[in-house]
Amino acid sequence: MTARKPGCGSLIGMPSDFAAITGALTLLSTIVDFLLVFLFPESVFSVIFSAVKGAVIVVVIVVVMWWQRCGQTGGRADCAAGVVNRITNSFSNWWEIVIPFSGMHDRVDLVTKCAFWPLVETGALTVHCTSHSDPLDQSPVLQCFYYNPRVCQVAVGSIVGALIGAVLGIYFGVALGLLAAAAVVVIAGCSTLVACIPALIVAVIVAFLAAALITLVVAIVAGLIVLAATSAQSPGPTIADGTPGGTAINVGDYLTVPGNYLLHEQFDNSIVAWFADPASTAQHGSSLDPGPPFVHRDPDANLVVDACPARVREA
Repeated sequence: MTARKPGCGSLIGMPSDFAAITGALTLLSTIVDFLLVFLFPESVFSVIFSAVKGAVIVVVIVVVMWWQRCGQTGGRADCAAGVVNRITNSFSNWWEIVIPFSGMHDRVDLVTKCAFWPLVETGALTVHCTSHSDPLDQSPVLQCFYYNPRVCQVAVGSIVGALIGAVLGIYFGVALGLLAAAAVVVIAGCSTLVACIPALIVAVIVAFLAAALITLVVAIVAGLIVLAATSAQSPGPTIADGTPGGTAINVGDYLTVPGNYLLHEQFDNSIVAWFADPASTAQHGSSLDPGPPFVHRDPDANLVVDACPARVREA
């Protein structure tokens, strides 16, 4: 019996943990800024706090992005089979080079057989599908990630850089903020720095932006250094089958993908393989259908026997 095809797209809107963390930090820091500047204008601590805030927010962002890539836990052992619709290698996108700690593990997008649709849908808030114009051909896709140690090495390097950058950012952020405030005092004709609210506001803004920018730049530079140092590693998802370097996975391959499956908030709260097991991944030839994008009817008809346990196929 053919399973009911899941609906494509977002099922329930939900903010990510990343958005919640940065939103909470921004709200809290804004409240404290208001108290320091407008209720205690004689205090220069507002400038120091603003610089600390800018640096800390960047450090938190870098750490959260590391966690999403290398610290995410949970899930359960499961299996899926289908045809490879797309492959995205680590650091193959321009933004992963510009911001190296945004690099992601090697990804295989698998158009699954209909027997595995319950795995794609159960507990998910989003179901990713292929881009066919005909809704009947739009097919559920499982994003299967193959662990790439280079991603975590670069992310850790960026964390170290962010911590160093935070120290530098706070120091120079406060200095630049006070210099900017002094310039406003001269231009506005205020008698003193603490008596000039516009000068304090400018100092707070400059200190925040300078500290955040310096922290970010040092984090990026540190990540790029690690990225360059590890560039000799071969990119792309492979099957660990005992051959030198393994066997490359290609678009159009029929695959069985055992691994750890979980709901991942970074990918629109969809079910993903985090991580797929390269030693247990099995190839079953290649599709002759035109694609990508492929249609689920292809693996249903041509990958009748896969290597997943029977209990999964009967789900």
